Amino acid sequence: MKTNNYIYVGLLASVVVLTAHPYAHATSFTVDTTYKFYLTDAGQLVRGDFGADTTSGNALAYINTPTGGLVYLGDLPGGLGAYALDASDDFGTVVGTAITATSNLEAFIWTAGGGLVGLGTLAGYDASTGTKVSSDGNIVLGNLSNTTLNITEAFLWSQGTGITPLGFVAGGNFTTAMAMTNDGSVVVGSANDGTVNPIFFRWTQATGMVGHALLPSAISGSATGISED
Repeated sequence: MKTNNYIYVGLLASVVVLTAHPYAHATSFTVDTTYKFYLTDAGQLVRGDFGADTTSGNALAYINTPTGGLVYLGDLPGGLGAYALDASDDFGTVVGTAITATSNLEAFIWTAGGGLVGLGTLAGYDASTGTKVSSDGNIVLGNLSNTTLNITEAFLWSQGTGITPLGFVAGGNFTTAMAMTNDGSVVVGSANDGTVNPIFFRWTQATGMVGHALLPSAISGSATGISED
């Protein structure tokens, strides 16, 4: 998939050990790491990775690239850790989920100039998670949650509009966003429609949230990826 000056090649989950970091709660730790491979127009295969500490103390979100080296992304004020979950093509923008001082989850966006900034929530929700970012770093995909009522709603975020909730399938009370096109015009994921088993959804600004019926032999469904066309 061609995106700006990069061709997306793939993702690989792995585990590595880092031994130097700016936090005092551990001297070495294991991190869950996702490697993101992409090919530049010059034909150079470049690998970057992002992840977070998962073994001791607070989670330490980071990125690691050939040009920028290892960079720790920081935390929310008084926060208890953060997890980096996706990066823009040039690794200049990172999104993920942070743990607030009150132990709630909050979606974040990170840039070298702005640092780690929480995206907040909307009225009626007490948590948010950031899961995907567009190739140019301008659009964030995530989910809002009401942990008391067990409600989840997909959202899109941009600097100009903030959080835009994407709604529910008729009869349902959760939509979980899994993937989007690079411009955020189409979002897919998992939803419910008041029945027991989840179905998959497709959202556009024109159609809104549309659930899709399962095949006769299926018991549940979720859309996890989408093509650019």
